[in-house]
Amino acid sequence: MWIVPPKSKTGIRFVPIDTTLWLDLKTWATEHRIPDGQSIFTRKGHPLTNPVERRQWIKALQAAGLPYVTIRSARHFYATQLAAGGASEDARKAIMGHTKISVTAGYTHWRPEDLAALAGEARAAIGESAVV
Repeated sequence: MWIVPPKSKTGIRFVPIDTTLWLDLKTWATEHRIPDGQSIFTRKGHPLTNPVERRQWIKALQAAGLPYVTIRSARHFYATQLAAGGASEDARKAIMGHTKISVTAGYTHWRPEDLAALAGEARAAIGESAVV
């Protein structure tokens, strides 16, 4: 269920979150008397507009003592961290809400040191299999 449809007919927006965040959001929704199944990020019951989202994003960054980055930049960072952390292509695609891995790949920016580490792991694996 979504307030607005995804960008494409095949798109599904599912945002996995960890248990701690889930419980925090559930507590917040309960304290604010928001019924199950109802959106909690609204403005007087209406979906947030882009300008409102941006202002809230900036406030959250400032409160956390973080430098300003766009929400889009944060998506690129997250996609890159998923890849660097070893998430499979299917998992990264699903988490990012894309239907094609090529779209997810466009959000992923490998650091040279991460690629070097992966190459080292592959070399070690090849060396181990050659000995067997």
